[in-house]
Amino acid sequence: MKEVYKQLSCFYRDYSPNEWYWLVSYSGGKGSTTLLLLTLKLAEEKGFELGVVYNDGGGDIPELRGLVRRVLAYVEELGHRIYMINLRCLSSTTCLQSTLHLDGTLGGVVSG
Repeated sequence: MKEVYKQLSCFYRDYSPNEWYWLVSYSGGKGSTTLLLLTLKLAEEKGFELGVVYNDGGGDIPELRGLVRRVLAYVEELGHRIYMINLRCLSSTTCLQSTLHLDGTLGGVVSG
């Protein structure tokens, strides 16, 4: 984990949050949870806001759904932003996507 944190520190140097908005894709799995927590540590140490993107596909088991909710609540408590994406396929050719935008409005797209 020290190597990953060291790499994140290099990204911080090369992609300053003053010029770039940092987003972390979060799935609830071990890898993305580790990356998220290390990035949160860096953000807290350096004093910048980051965004966390979570795609709720509706197929997670209840235990994982509960973990994701707790982690995202923690991220919000720290003052960072959450971007929830919901993708529901109604059939093999039609999907409904909704995205919670920064201003709290909900957008949607139907593709088919």
